[in-house]
Amino acid sequence: MAKSVDVALLEEGKHCVGCYACFNVCPQHSISMVLDTEGFCISRINTEVCVNCGLCAVVCPQIKPKFNNFLSPKSYAVKTNEEILKKSSSGGMMTLLAEYILSKGGYVCGVKYDKNLNVKYFITNNMEDLDYMRGSKYIFSEMGDIYQQVNEILKSGEKVLFIGCPCQVASLKNYVGENENLFAVDIICGGLPSKGIYQKYLEEISHDKRVVDIQFRAKGYPYGTAIIKYEDGTEKISFNDPYFNAFRHGLIRSKACSDCTFAETPRQGDLSIGDLWGAEKLKILENAESEKGISVVLINNIRGHELFNNVNSKAVYLQEVPFQFVKRFNRLHKQYPPHLSSSRFYYLLNRGHSFSKSIDYAIKWKFDVGITGFWRAPNYGGALSYYALYNLILDLGLEPIMIEYREDSGTNAPTDPGTFKIWPYPYYNVSRFHKNLTDQQELNMRVYAFIVGSDQVWNTRLLPTDTIRCYALDFVAPWRKRISISSSFGKCKFAYTDADEKFKSTFKKLLQQFDHLSVRELSGVRICKEDFGINATCILDPVMLCNTQHYHDLINNSDARFDGKYIFNYVVGDYNKFYKIEECADKLGYSFISVPGFKCIINSKNYPITSMGCVENWLNCIYNSSIVISDSFHALCFAILFKKQFVIIRGRMNEDFGLDRITNLLEKLHLKDRMYLNMDEILENFDQVLKDIDYDKVYKILDIECKKSLDWIKNALGIPLE
Repeated sequence: MAKSVDVALLEEGKHCVGCYACFNVCPQHSISMVLDTEGFCISRINTEVCVNCGLCAVVCPQIKPKFNNFLSPKSYAVKTNEEILKKSSSGGMMTLLAEYILSKGGYVCGVKYDKNLNVKYFITNNMEDLDYMRGSKYIFSEMGDIYQQVNEILKSGEKVLFIGCPCQVASLKNYVGENENLFAVDIICGGLPSKGIYQKYLEEISHDKRVVDIQFRAKGYPYGTAIIKYEDGTEKISFNDPYFNAFRHGLIRSKACSDCTFAETPRQGDLSIGDLWGAEKLKILENAESEKGISVVLINNIRGHELFNNVNSKAVYLQEVPFQFVKRFNRLHKQYPPHLSSSRFYYLLNRGHSFSKSIDYAIKWKFDVGITGFWRAPNYGGALSYYALYNLILDLGLEPIMIEYREDSGTNAPTDPGTFKIWPYPYYNVSRFHKNLTDQQELNMRVYAFIVGSDQVWNTRLLPTDTIRCYALDFVAPWRKRISISSSFGKCKFAYTDADEKFKSTFKKLLQQFDHLSVRELSGVRICKEDFGINATCILDPVMLCNTQHYHDLINNSDARFDGKYIFNYVVGDYNKFYKIEECADKLGYSFISVPGFKCIINSKNYPITSMGCVENWLNCIYNSSIVISDSFHALCFAILFKKQFVIIRGRMNEDFGLDRITNLLEKLHLKDRMYLNMDEILENFDQVLKDIDYDKVYKILDIECKKSLDWIKNALGIPLE
């Protein structure tokens, strides 16, 4: 049984070029041309109508390529007269060839804008129609039924000059077969762009006025300029045009064009034409005035040589140039990888950003917000705090980049600790690891506001002072916004020795430069006021502010399964203080799952220890539990978010070391009665432990506190409040 084109392409690991050959040849009309998720035009086969005749695979240039031309063609620099040059993007070679064929009574097939500014192929024997074909159109060219039209004219014995991309030339030749009346010219192109992306661009530049013409590379304007003409007669000169930028940087190039068989030699056309890039480097062209436009022509076979000889006498300038030079500066090689920012460009567009912003941010690697702190933390709570902050910033419509401390900060270079099963930060939203302060300051050129996030980023007992300076945003320029969101000192006093007195002075200056400063605990408000003379605001940890759907997205990726009712026992401190967890489980008639924290002191002789392995499983374990018993602040947060029964064990925590992050939240939500000293106290007050938490009451308070915290963040970021 014959293979359909989509099956054959799949088997050969190739991509559809959107050439319409299969669409034209199908006798059953079972093939349609559609846009894929990135807006590229590809073929789709209706299997209910398809009879598996295999004609589509026969004409497909990707499946049936032919290479019969010269491997090292002769190359010429060509320039036409001033009148043609003014209307042409390059040296006007296309016009010379077209005028010759038309003068012989033949037809010319090329592209033009339709009334909706789509680029479509058409065929003409009218000299006046050449104006429509002139000028570079960096837009996907729709073939329609042009193969059938060309074939009918060839059958009548008329000559046809076809000008198109090399893949389109290949597909036309596959469709019509060998024909002495067909003269094919392929363009040395930069690849076929996404039609869907062009449509987005067109919508953006239209505003409330209809666009009637777009001219790329107009003479007399810098490269990258587009002239946009509107129906009302007005014009817009778009310097550094975003669509042109997207095209020339390769952000919107088809996958088929990134690995193009037809870009290298032997070429597909009798002639190949394009810009002679790098012409200024050839001393033999000193008098050619190449800045006005100069074409390169490749003579690919004998027919091409004859055609060229028939028109070259009309060239104002003609000079043979080394093919190796042309090959160096033009796209005459198969591999043409997409721009590194291509993925981010599509990501930004899909996020709802404008075309202009998406291009600007992708090419220049720009961001609205830089987030630094413990985002690579190898513990569940710290990792989730930054996951929450990252998604909170995204949900506010801003684009974040995750930033680490730098190499000279006294802390080991960060690595991805595997806290997440699926790493949640795309590579394009993660900064490189900077070597020193000067190196890190380059971020100021690309990021508009900087945030140091939650958790113990200013804990002098936990971090070297050089790292804390990073987390005090010492690399941020005065003209950039500095924001602290729910940061923590990790204790109720700012501890420092006499040797650290200089650091305290430096740290104070850094904190005073913040535009907006919030902390997680009330003790942090007091430290800022008493030690540094700064007014700080206490807001909730980001995990309490993030849309819970993001947590469910993580849970859906979990590979852990839990049966029956169980206690989730998560321990970040001394495991021995939970020595009666089994007795508690027996009283409830539940099983229990005991999970150690990153730095937990473990005595596993008495109870089995379970490693969750990743954040996704840890969250899933809380979500499916019947009750949470823990000494963890973040376990408490997620117990509340998932509306679970919970008990918090105070243990050795005190007001000077870590307790206030828990007590502040419990007191705020009127849940202080859910905290106990140890397991003995829990067992002594078991009736109270079993008492249901009134989450309706809790959430009335929590909703108010969340709004206050979110409003503070929005105000700090300059987002209008609702």
